[in-house]
Amino acid sequence: MSNWKKYKLGEIAEITSSKRIFLSDYVSEGIPFYRSKEIIEKFNKKKISTELFIEKSKYQKIKDEFGVPKENDLLLTSVGTIGIPYLVRRKDEFYFKDGNLTWFKNFNNNFLPKYLFYWTQSPIGKNAIEKTKIGSTQQALTIVSLKQIEIQAPDLPIQTQIAQILTSFDDKIELLGQMNQTLETMAQTIFKEWFVDFNFPGFDGEMVDGLPKGWRKGKLGEIFQPKKGRNITKAEAIEGEFPVVAGGLEPSCYHNKSNTNAPVVTVSSSGANAGFVRLYHAPVWSSDSCYIDNTIYPYVYFAYLFLKQNQSIIYNSQQGCAQPHIYPSHIMHLDVAIGNEKNVADFENLVTPLFEKILENQQQIRTLTQLRNTLLPKLMSGAVRVEGYSSVFSGDDLDTVAISDKLSNEPTQSTEK
Repeated sequence: MSNWKKYKLGEIAEITSSKRIFLSDYVSEGIPFYRSKEIIEKFNKKKISTELFIEKSKYQKIKDEFGVPKENDLLLTSVGTIGIPYLVRRKDEFYFKDGNLTWFKNFNNNFLPKYLFYWTQSPIGKNAIEKTKIGSTQQALTIVSLKQIEIQAPDLPIQTQIAQILTSFDDKIELLGQMNQTLETMAQTIFKEWFVDFNFPGFDGEMVDGLPKGWRKGKLGEIFQPKKGRNITKAEAIEGEFPVVAGGLEPSCYHNKSNTNAPVVTVSSSGANAGFVRLYHAPVWSSDSCYIDNTIYPYVYFAYLFLKQNQSIIYNSQQGCAQPHIYPSHIMHLDVAIGNEKNVADFENLVTPLFEKILENQQQIRTLTQLRNTLLPKLMSGAVRVEGYSSVFSGDDLDTVAISDKLSNEPTQSTEK
């Protein structure tokens, strides 16, 4: 690290914000308009949950007069949840809220935007950003303070190598996530074809009262009886391998015990995400913010895909304003077309390989994420050299065993200046 140079962020890029957009400027469709919330979702590769837009003509006017975010510009969340970066992609077309986000553009030719993107995710970067925040009730970053933050970095070729190594992880993780979305879409398509359109193998087309002959109208409660999980106490809060599922969309932490079978369907019972349906392919610890049913294993994929098919109906069943709730009756009273046991068994057998592949991909994602998170701070601090890592990359694949072995055997360098 002795040959690394020290910069101020204000020296490596122009740091600014956007032009003011008012509430009256929002329209029902047009150019997407992002706040911190949407940028955090994009950073986490999540679908935008709240869609805001401004008119294309207004966007074009701003673009012509002041410019808009373009490829390799960097946005940083600067109010509330601070310090989350997003590197603008080539096809991105959006504008953003002033104050919520800070805009890094027109980078110095000796500094790689993607290197700054990864630096902000490293312990060094996070600590530097944390020290500059202001406010207690509503934490924020200012452009003036961001310009003064110091960053140490190697020369451009090494920056590029570091960014390429970390990008290899992110690209593979993103590809696996996209594969899982495709696999689940395939399962949902099969479910709709069989149990909504009634186009399933062996059906001769004979209908009785709007259902295939031999089928009947029933309630989901006949096969899915949701019960609340249990919160863990402080004494039980021991780090382990089992995700702790609360009301959020992601696990809140990991526990050393599970209270579900696998796979298991969970439905969030309260909070902002009340009614959200999720399938876990491995055992989890379900808190009392989720409903589960450990007895539905023979019908688990049928129940999950039915619930996802009816996700909007479940959301619309929420009660309460300050704290929305979903009750078991909202789920159990859903109408469902029930075929014979062979129909469901054949369906489960057909879609099980799809979900098994999803599980395999999820396990690989977790391994890659752990390796990336181990390697990132070492690279960004200069604690390991980048030379030699190309040998553990093969085309689009990452040799996770070789990477893990190399990290374990890597002789670290002193990070002292």
